[in-house]
Amino acid sequence: MTLENFLLIREKAVPWLKNAMDLALVTGQRRDDIANMLFSDARDGFLYVAQRKGGGRTKLKIDTNVHLTAFGMSIDDVIKQCRDNILSKYMVHHVRHRGINKPGDPTSPQGISDAFRAARGFANVLPGEGKTPVTFHEIRSLAERLYKEQYGADFAQAIMGHKEAKTTAIYDDLRGTAYQEVSVK
Repeated sequence: MTLENFLLIREKAVPWLKNAMDLALVTGQRRDDIANMLFSDARDGFLYVAQRKGGGRTKLKIDTNVHLTAFGMSIDDVIKQCRDNILSKYMVHHVRHRGINKPGDPTSPQGISDAFRAARGFANVLPGEGKTPVTFHEIRSLAERLYKEQYGADFAQAIMGHKEAKTTAIYDDLRGTAYQEVSVK
């Protein structure tokens, strides 16, 4: 996913999905972690994340002042944006009745994916020939690349919660949209 595609999809997203997308971009976290983020997870200038993948063994304490320059927002800015006139403990929550869900209830990970797919369709962001459409998870890849460019590889690896640099490097794949540089040094 490119930042341009992210912004096109975000423009067509419903407000709660914009919040989910923005949280995913500035925190670099997975869909399930975004769906379960509580306002109480942000305290004392940090966002506390116990990543669900791996049973919560990876625990991050992320400074909410971390600012993603390419997007123009900090983690704190996005958390404040998630606050609305709906009483909810969840950062990403329903804003109206829908089925059995009422305002303030958390959105499900699958609900995030479904809403993202719809917004992607409305934005007419199409995959290249022989490619699959971008997914919500690819926001994590975009975050990794933007943070790597801004703060370096070690920071990108840390915010992703990876123990190994080779795991983080997987997120550098631009799905065939970028050129690989070959030069003589």
